Amino acid sequence: MRYGPILLVVLTLLFAPDAGAAAGPIGIGVGGGLNLPIAQDDAGSGFLYGARLRIGVASFAAVEPYLAYFRQGDAKVDLHGESVVLDGGQSTALGLNLILGSVGPPGG
Repeated sequence: MRYGPILLVVLTLLFAPDAGAAAGPIGIGVGGGLNLPIAQDDAGSGFLYGARLRIGVASFAAVEPYLAYFRQGDAKVDLHGESVVLDGGQSTALGLNLILGSVGPPGG
């Protein structure tokens, strides 16, 4: 472990210019809309909505946890000459995006 102090100094010098950027950029976003299945006959239209939280960890990287929910509407299909109503279903998604690139505010 004799390289530990050297590694600590290198990492500190590498990320020290980004210390101000890492402390600031936090964003919250919400969205919603209409779910219109185009090629899916066993589900109708429904609603979707979600929320995201973008946290800048450096001037070139951010993490973005999100929560999304959608519900598809019921659909009527013909099955062997009978009309059957199918439940469209619903889904909830939790995820985490890693964003690399220019994620900070524009300069100048």
